[in-house]
Amino acid sequence: MSWQERLRELGERLTAREITTNEYRTMSEEILAEADAEADTPPSEKSKVHIPVSAAWEAPSGEMTQIVGTQDKTTVVNASIAEKLEEDDSSAT
Repeated sequence: MSWQERLRELGERLTAREITTNEYRTMSEEILAEADAEADTPPSEKSKVHIPVSAAWEAPSGEMTQIVGTQDKTTVVNASIAEKLEEDDSSAT
């Protein structure tokens, strides 16, 4: 059971008046302390990605960098919509 589930259940017990506010505070602090201690443990070696030492000294190459596209699809708008609407309104009257 995760610490979030344990806190949720503890909150439910408090609202059901199965425990007192002081008991809730004590138990929730213990749960959060355990969760904090678990978060401080270092990740295992299996979960680490191996990066060769030489990679830090090499310049990026085509094999290291992925180029997705070189086409620029930017649209330039010369007049704002507000200006266009003002022109349409003035020509309509």
